[in-house]
Amino acid sequence: MDGTVQSCAECLAPVSAAVSTQNGASLCQECAEQFYCTCAGCGGLIPQDEAGLRHGALCCVQCLGQPGPDDAAEALSEAELSALVAEFSRLHAEAKQLNDRSRQQPASGGT
Repeated sequence: MDGTVQSCAECLAPVSAAVSTQNGASLCQECAEQFYCTCAGCGGLIPQDEAGLRHGALCCVQCLGQPGPDDAAEALSEAELSALVAEFSRLHAEAKQLNDRSRQQPASGGT
């Protein structure tokens, strides 16, 4: 063997024009079409059974782990953040007052 012919990582058949996967494995064209798909994020060739869906498109594990532009949380302005903190503080104080009042209420017993 002269080293120019590679074996397909799936069917082990010799291939002269190999298709490379994202992790560098060589495949014959038939196995690449049958068992692999293109990642919508990075464009790499990935096994179909390892691909995950993100917004209806198949992606590799690495791309699924990275936040996409649609996944980014909208940043709050200083005014919005201050309003949320003030509301939380007010509600927390109100809940504390209600809890304290409920503990002070005598248990009603039938006499």
